[in-house]
Amino acid sequence: MDSIQISCVKVCEEIFIAVRFLIASLILFPFCYKNMLSLNAKQVISACAVSLILALSMQIWRAN
Repeated sequence: MDSIQISCVKVCEEIFIAVRFLIASLILFPFCYKNMLSLNAKQVISACAVSLILALSMQIWRAN
């Protein structure tokens, strides 16, 4: 029973972090959507790559 509870806590923490970043993105979106519309494909791909690196580094940091 304890392992299920620990697993649930870990999942809840990850969901909390994801929701926190989603809310922050939604709050900031009105301030930058005009600039986002002018990005070209290379800039969008670069931004996605940086986001993935940040997400991976947070997962590694949390694992330690």
